[in-house]
Amino acid sequence: MKILYVILKGRRVKMKKKERPSDTFCFPYIISLEPKHRRVDQKTEYRPLQTFSAYMDYFLPRMYGLEFWSEYQEYLSLIIGKLFDQFNAQGLDADMDIQNDLFSTRDIVVLRACIIDYEPCIQMANERFQEVRRNCSGKSQLLSGSDCNKIPYYLRPYVYSAAVKHGTEADFDFLFEKWNMEHYMMERDSIFNGLCSTRFREKSDL
Repeated sequence: MKILYVILKGRRVKMKKKERPSDTFCFPYIISLEPKHRRVDQKTEYRPLQTFSAYMDYFLPRMYGLEFWSEYQEYLSLIIGKLFDQFNAQGLDADMDIQNDLFSTRDIVVLRACIIDYEPCIQMANERFQEVRRNCSGKSQLLSGSDCNKIPYYLRPYVYSAAVKHGTEADFDFLFEKWNMEHYMMERDSIFNGLCSTRFREKSDL
């Protein structure tokens, strides 16, 4: 089968022809960080972004640990980071229930921004999580309640994951305790999603 290549700052990564991205918003063959090639980050429509996100599911596990991962991460930040900044400036709590495509677009952008460790997303997550720790510190307080946990429901899995991944063992222990006492499955799933992001290997068997 014919082999194609992705060019990343002069380095070639083999790709089989059948894996070629076809959508214009997806990973171009010639990945350049030069300003003249940054027009791709102007697209905010949901469907192209959804396709782009799907390709990220394929590429990310194959890029982690490679010598040019930091450059690839920078490329993703050029695309996802600008979109995150726009939504963050509008307010991530803004109600978009009647704008389904826009809500789904924001959901993908926040998820991907935190996954690639985009600094403003990590900072947002840490600030919100620490606020939850302060407000929901009571032994009987559940994170599913809105009395102490003001994070929008769609945002909670991403905040928990980023906070645990970049936080301390105390952050993990707080979330683990809340998971054990939580009654509502939706919140339990969000908390469990966060717990799975821990960097502390000894916690993974709890």
